[in-house]
Amino acid sequence: MQLTSVKPLITSVTTTALVIAALAVPSTFARAATGPVFQNGFGISVLNQSVSGREIDLTVNTTAVSGQHQIIVLLPEGYAANPTARYPALYLMHGALAGPSAWTVAPGAANQITDPYSLITVIPDGGVKGWELNWSSCSQLCPQNWETFHLDQLVPWIDQNLRTIANRSGRAIAGLSMGGFGSMHYAEDRPDLFSYAAAFSGAVDTGNFTTESAIYGEETGVVPGSGTPVPPGSIMGPEYAPFNQRALAVADVNPANIAHLTNTTVALYVGIGNGSSGDGIVESAVKPQNDLMASNMAAAGIHYWYSQDHVNSADLGWGCDNNHDQMCWNAYLADDLPRMTAVIGGAAPPPPPPPPGNAVADPGFESGLGPWVCNGQCGADLGLGNAHSGANNGWVRNTSGWNDIHQTVSVAANTNYTLTGWVRTSANNNAGYFGVRTTSGAVIGEQEYNALGGYTQLTVHLNTGSNTSVQVYGGLWPPSNQDTWAQFDDFSLTAG
Repeated sequence: MQLTSVKPLITSVTTTALVIAALAVPSTFARAATGPVFQNGFGISVLNQSVSGREIDLTVNTTAVSGQHQIIVLLPEGYAANPTARYPALYLMHGALAGPSAWTVAPGAANQITDPYSLITVIPDGGVKGWELNWSSCSQLCPQNWETFHLDQLVPWIDQNLRTIANRSGRAIAGLSMGGFGSMHYAEDRPDLFSYAAAFSGAVDTGNFTTESAIYGEETGVVPGSGTPVPPGSIMGPEYAPFNQRALAVADVNPANIAHLTNTTVALYVGIGNGSSGDGIVESAVKPQNDLMASNMAAAGIHYWYSQDHVNSADLGWGCDNNHDQMCWNAYLADDLPRMTAVIGGAAPPPPPPPPGNAVADPGFESGLGPWVCNGQCGADLGLGNAHSGANNGWVRNTSGWNDIHQTVSVAANTNYTLTGWVRTSANNNAGYFGVRTTSGAVIGEQEYNALGGYTQLTVHLNTGSNTSVQVYGGLWPPSNQDTWAQFDDFSLTAG
């Protein structure tokens, strides 16, 4: 990861391989009994709306694009209870062959990810392959003016109906794949609207063969889901016939050219494409486009963040695998929100301070096993003279397999902790482990130990990440068919 200066990002490529979550758009919504009631305006007419918690689902018509369209709004907690407060807004764009609910229906997790923030999130329909452009011509499909819908209608309509910070300082735009192209294109085309722009696996270079093919590919068949033919040249016009006047298309709508991004903060996220087909190939195709845009931003002195090559995807969580998929886009959004809200406002409140003192209950086994649990064989020596201090101690012992003694404890998230404990073992031990893991078994911090003839203090430093519950453990793998033991006492897990 690197932090530098550069211009806004572009977004994602759509090809058949670029399929993301399918859109499930309800045809009607019951009128909500609570929450703000959206009024018509700016060419948008509300057909139905419903409220579930902080989520508002709307079905609308717009004079800019034919048909009915879904818009999802996620209000911040406490919106209704604070009638004078104003909030920054994030416009979050979906990818091709999907719709707004791709961000909110599993595996999409925008509701959960944005929940801690004092932020209004708006997820509009961008069409199955609308490409955030005003189409040049489209016969019976017209109008298909997606840019007009999003920028000239949606933004002021949201400001009319919700208590937003109604200027560029309080607005951000972000998107995945095709929506990543849109977020960069919009930020570049209308720098007066957005102070922050982010693209997640975005197809940000229309001069790239993959992205150009994806856009022109929409003009060689039918509009997905409609069966309606799309005449060649519909999106960008016949003068941009495929592959023969690429320079013109690039000059008109290529975010990689980074014009007008000087006063915009930009974030680009992309993986390396670990897979050999499908999502992996798509991600490996968009990565060089993001490399180019980052290079252009650096040369232009634009303030940007480029997060790439998540080989250790555990750093971002969400099961991100470096490929073109929703789990990575969840991870990118979660990682970017602190950076984004530092620019537009709406930051999450600071986490509560960790409780003082030792998080481990009965750290010296003075109540026997008590809160401690066994994997394999373990127990507590009661008054046998084997303790480091006090009367008792814990133990594990076996001739095979993994054996540990562990306890689940509560901790503060994203906080540094230090684990200490006293351990001694049989002379044949050669694979002991002492540390902290998640409740699902992933190691957070660990120290390996071999034979310890007398009680020895072990120390592990760790950060809890997003975890609020972890397991403290000590255990061993016996050498093959050899009776092996370890004794434990005086565990301590403290913040700092």
